[in-house]
Amino acid sequence: ALAAEPNVLLMDEPFGALDPIIRTKAQEDLLAIQKRFGTTIILVTHDMEEAVHLGDKIAVMDAGKLVQYAKPA
Repeated sequence: ALAAEPNVLLMDEPFGALDPIIRTKAQEDLLAIQKRFGTTIILVTHDMEEAVHLGDKIAVMDAGKLVQYAKPA
């Protein structure tokens, strides 16, 4: 998916099934890819710590409705 250098990358729970060591490395790699290529990444996660660590903006949804959209604090 990255070979084509997309403008937008959609990811749905990409780190959920990984052990903690591999998960941390994969998250670091994702941030490096985003920085290197300037790719917009839309990542779905239920892990708020992960969202705050990876996101520069976070959208919180409840029952399919957007309830909050802001930069992480």
